[in-house]
Amino acid sequence: KQAAKLFSLSTLQSFLSKKYQISFAISLSAIQKLYEAGYLTYPRTNTEYLANAEKEKIAKVIDKIKSDYGYLDIKIQDKKNIFDDTKIESHSAITPTVKLPNIFDLEEIEQKIYKSVLDRFLSNFIKEECILLEKEMVIKVGDEKFSISGKTVKQLGYLKYESEEFTDKVPDLNVEDEFDVDFKVVEKTTTKPQRISESKLSQYLKNPLRKLNNIETDDEEYKQILEGIEIGTEATRTQIIENAKKNKYISEKSGVYMLED
Repeated sequence: KQAAKLFSLSTLQSFLSKKYQISFAISLSAIQKLYEAGYLTYPRTNTEYLANAEKEKIAKVIDKIKSDYGYLDIKIQDKKNIFDDTKIESHSAITPTVKLPNIFDLEEIEQKIYKSVLDRFLSNFIKEECILLEKEMVIKVGDEKFSISGKTVKQLGYLKYESEEFTDKVPDLNVEDEFDVDFKVVEKTTTKPQRISESKLSQYLKNPLRKLNNIETDDEEYKQILEGIEIGTEATRTQIIENAKKNKYISEKSGVYMLED
């Protein structure tokens, strides 16, 4: 299993919002501060990739991290899901620089942000692959078939730095085992869609026509019109959200947004 891609500004802000409940406005200010201190690369980027010409620079960052922080299990990785010139418009993904801070000297929010960027960097350049074991059980009841699947970790790989939970609910049965089943009708009520989070709002601004983009059509001109349409940029979306709040078009409570009366 491959690690998640390196961070763009919006994916980093979304990650921080989900994991630490840090608002986009606060995270943007702290990310900018880390950049101005020389600890992070240029943050107002919309890409999750690095340029091929940056391999030598990244190799130096890796060497510095190994010598100063003691992470010896990383190396330069010449992979298309990391280095891809075709995916870069102006600036590359956010990464640590060769100037490494004493993390504990940073403010609490800055620590969380820097550690998030560092862990994502380590996840992409760790030598060991992440290997999962996946099993599926098919249960036959009359003419109907039901499948249950589960995953377990065989080799950590990037999970050493960015942990994920994998559930294995496959029962302890063998092929051709027979057992009793007891089906019940369960009544449930539908629930209304959840209110939109800051992370989802940012994703919508980045791709407001996502549903239209998924419509199957042979009209190439129509596809070209829809392609690349965004509201704002990586550098301005946080302010767009803040302006909407300031003008009382929307309000925020406990990390979710709603229309004002």
